[in-house]
Amino acid sequence: MRNFLYIFLVFACIFSACSQKKIKKVQSPPVWYFEHIENTNNFYGYGSDQNEAKAKDIAKNDLLFQLRLKVQTQMQLALNHKNMHTETKFPFSMPTLALPNVKLVRYTKVMRHENIYYVRAEISKSDIAIGFKEEHRQTIKQLEYLKNLHCLKDLNAKDMNKLEKNIKYLHHLQILLQSLGEKIKAEDYSSLASYIQKPKLQILAHTSDERYQKLFYDTIYKELAKIYNIDSSAENKAVVFASIEHGVKGSLLNAAFSLYDCKGTMVYKTNLSSAYNSRGPYENTRYNMTKVGQGIYQQLNTWLNAQ
Repeated sequence: MRNFLYIFLVFACIFSACSQKKIKKVQSPPVWYFEHIENTNNFYGYGSDQNEAKAKDIAKNDLLFQLRLKVQTQMQLALNHKNMHTETKFPFSMPTLALPNVKLVRYTKVMRHENIYYVRAEISKSDIAIGFKEEHRQTIKQLEYLKNLHCLKDLNAKDMNKLEKNIKYLHHLQILLQSLGEKIKAEDYSSLASYIQKPKLQILAHTSDERYQKLFYDTIYKELAKIYNIDSSAENKAVVFASIEHGVKGSLLNAAFSLYDCKGTMVYKTNLSSAYNSRGPYENTRYNMTKVGQGIYQQLNTWLNAQ
């Protein structure tokens, strides 16, 4: 019996020792890793990993998350306040916050502790604000240009898009800069929002063969009406001429399209053509006009949405 107890105790000790070896020591980060920094001129981020580069990347992403959270919270509060206390035809909404230049991020603490790298990253609010202040200046410049146009009520589609985007972007920039502690003059261009509407356009369409004049005008009207309110008194003009030819190989249509703004300046031009040989001259030409009209719409739409 005594031998049995002795053997049992030996095995129990061995098992206990092995179990203790398997228990890993809990790793404790350095004290500064949880340090609360009172400096409100910077944003901070923290990261840790066995790989130094990955630890820095985690710290940088944490910093950018803190930045985005801070700025978007301020913007949301301001936008909610505006929507509650003012009436405007312009739909202010939460923007997508562009990230600052990551080259401005500094790694002020990098420590290897118990085989783990601990990193603190930081970026100053003033460094972030530099780029946004320049964008703020350029946006005001563009709005001032549009505001002083004598034909503000008859903007072309391209300028209408710029007006809408710039009013919204300026409002967002001002809230963003204020949340970064920048003292800027709050410019208000919201009154210009009343001019944001479907732009008006006058169509001047001609063909080399008068028999197709009305058909060509109606075809162009159908496509341009997707973008514009067609108005014979509008200062914005679309001038389009179609050269029509018939031959043994079918019908050919060459069209020259030009767009003029309210100042009489040509702002866009293109040339399109279509050939068809499956039917008679009239049906071939109607087909060609449809293809050319669709081409004008597609090219205009691409141009209007380009930056």
